[in-house]
Amino acid sequence: MPRFSIRNGDMLRDTRTGLTYVAQSEVFTKRYMDAQDWEMVEHGMGEFAGLYESALRVLNIKDGISTIIRMGHWRKHLENLTAIGEGQTINKTIEMDERRIV
Repeated sequence: MPRFSIRNGDMLRDTRTGLTYVAQSEVFTKRYMDAQDWEMVEHGMGEFAGLYESALRVLNIKDGISTIIRMGHWRKHLENLTAIGEGQTINKTIEMDERRIV
């Protein structure tokens, strides 16, 4: 069974576009701020401002551009090719061991 977590160096594919990315970090928490949030900061309520969300820095293989993606928007569209490959390798090893037992 492939893992669900994303690790630094994992190869990812966007299932909508087919574009391939390489994870350049582990998943981390990022604070997103809009104009209303900056206004709150100006009035001394900065600790209540912003939206905290899981994010991931990725490198687009096609154009070489590194960007941070919001996992809330992307998670259902990302396929972790590295994890899938690890899962297939593990399953093949288990099948070989089972054949030796019989």
